[in-house]
Amino acid sequence: MSKSFPLHFLGDATCLQVRADFFNIANHANFAPPLTNNKLYTVSAAAVTPVAIAGQITSAAAPRQIQLGLKMIW
Repeated sequence: MSKSFPLHFLGDATCLQVRADFFNIANHANFAPPLTNNKLYTVSAAAVTPVAIAGQITSAAAPRQIQLGLKMIW
């Protein structure tokens, strides 16, 4: 989304542009890959046992972001 404002006191072709960019505005869930079991082990004196959270998705990969900008065009 952008809006341009003419700046006639600096010349006829000069304008100021205000801009807003929205990423993931619909808030679609983009999940991080699940944890693998091949690297998550607890080692004890008796045996090597897998960690209980292996295979679970614990975070989102890309949250909603807003970027604002101001540009002068002459």
